[in-house]
Amino acid sequence: MSRIKPTEVKDGDSLESSAVNQAQSDIRGLEINRANVRQEGLTADVIESGTVFDSPETVGFNTSGTISTRRTEVGHSTGGPVLNGGVIQNVTVEDLDGADGEKIIVRVSCRIKMNDYGARTFNDMLCPIIDMRLRRAQVVGLGSTVSGAVATNYTNECSGTRQLFELAWSGKIPSSAVSYGIHGSMFAGTGGMGDHTDKAANSAYVGTGGTSDDNKNEFALSRNARGRTFDYDFVYQTSWLFDPGSTKYGQVHFALFGFADLRNTLAPIGGEDVGGEDGAGQVSYPGFNVRYMHMSAIRVRR
Repeated sequence: MSRIKPTEVKDGDSLESSAVNQAQSDIRGLEINRANVRQEGLTADVIESGTVFDSPETVGFNTSGTISTRRTEVGHSTGGPVLNGGVIQNVTVEDLDGADGEKIIVRVSCRIKMNDYGARTFNDMLCPIIDMRLRRAQVVGLGSTVSGAVATNYTNECSGTRQLFELAWSGKIPSSAVSYGIHGSMFAGTGGMGDHTDKAANSAYVGTGGTSDDNKNEFALSRNARGRTFDYDFVYQTSWLFDPGSTKYGQVHFALFGFADLRNTLAPIGGEDVGGEDGAGQVSYPGFNVRYMHMSAIRVRR
């Protein structure tokens, strides 16, 4: 810690100009370091605007469009940007001078929401894994530009921002307890798991037309579309520092991307609207939404 020991002048001593000059010289030569100043004292009211932080660039909304991109799709890593009104939601910092020590702090918070669609209706199915991460589009050279509205421009992943979300359980669409081939009558090894009228293969079968609801279809999806309780509702949060090193960038855009890993997409044969006494023919992945998102980017100067 830097200290000053003033030149002491006692009662009765002659006052020399050299003593006063020495005290002034000590004050001018004082070097204050981190031991002299408490960090808590460096509040916004004592720092001139723009000297360390710029005003943050922000974006926010309540509900995104549905993200239905799957990991098995070509280009899936940039195929699921978070959209609002069909537009990629991003924050942009322009003319970032890495050679001058500038950096960017990006913060994101949101909820990941997906209704329970009966992913585990059939005994060999699994719930999807939702994969979220922050990506960036950038161009080198002060004054240069790159479109932040084109998903394929976000070729750079922000390392460390990836988060995975999954439930172990789902509700069950009224259906067979096991998968079966609607057109098959063979058991394992021939592509089918029994005829749908065979209760050994289809525990949901109650006979043509049904018997317990005035001859209506007990398992029609239109009559059983609601009430499943294992909705996805997760929180995604991240704070990330972009250090450009000595590179100068004309623009850097940041956006959140996501996709789903459906590890067993081969659902039983049939369309998602198949119902009736046979039960559901297969489940249908609906995609997910991002809700209550807030994203900000702030330039930090050296």
